[in-house]
Amino acid sequence: DLTLAMAFSVLIGFNVAMVVPSPGSIGSIETGGTAALVYFGVDQSKALGFMFVYHFSQLLPGIALGAAILVGQGEKLFGKQSAFDAEAAPPVGP
Repeated sequence: DLTLAMAFSVLIGFNVAMVVPSPGSIGSIETGGTAALVYFGVDQSKALGFMFVYHFSQLLPGIALGAAILVGQGEKLFGKQSAFDAEAAPPVGP
């Protein structure tokens, strides 16, 4: 079991690792967090698995909310028209 001080050290470990530039901090968070957890005696495979789940749980809400806001503002996502765009609606009547 990790103490509160150890958990704080893990947070510091992966935040310092985020200094390495990478898109979405993919890889750098996992590396820093895994190294910090292994230092405190956690099995490497469990530490890496935890860091993947943690990072995914932090990325997913932001990506989903950002996509929803873009669609709500009428932006195209993946080359498709927004469902809320009035110009994309088919004409009514003959």
